[in-house]
Amino acid sequence: YGAGKVASRIGIESEATTFRPDDDLFSQIEEQHDENPLHCVLIDEAQFLTRDQVFQLGEVTDKLNIPVLAYGLRTDFQGEPFEGSKYLLAWSDTLKEL
Repeated sequence: YGAGKVASRIGIESEATTFRPDDDLFSQIEEQHDENPLHCVLIDEAQFLTRDQVFQLGEVTDKLNIPVLAYGLRTDFQGEPFEGSKYLLAWSDTLKEL
C-alpha cells in the first residue's frame, strides 16, 4: 500500500512513520510527543523489531506514559521465534493474542 502509510482493504488510510533496525524508537517517539502529544503508539510487523527497540518501547510506556500496541507474528515458518516477538512476549506487561 506504500511506504509511510497504513491502509485497510476498504480504503481507509493514514500516515505512518517508518523506521530502520538501528533507529532509536524512544528518541523518535519522544520528539514527536513533544511536538504534538501522542495518545498511543501502534507498531505493525513487530516481529522485525530488535531487542533494543523492544526495550525502547518499554521505556516509552514507563517514562512517557504512552501505551504501545504491537502487532506481528510470533514465530517463523519453522516455529522459531522472531527476535522482536521473543522480547515482546518476555517483557510485555499485558498480552492479548488474537
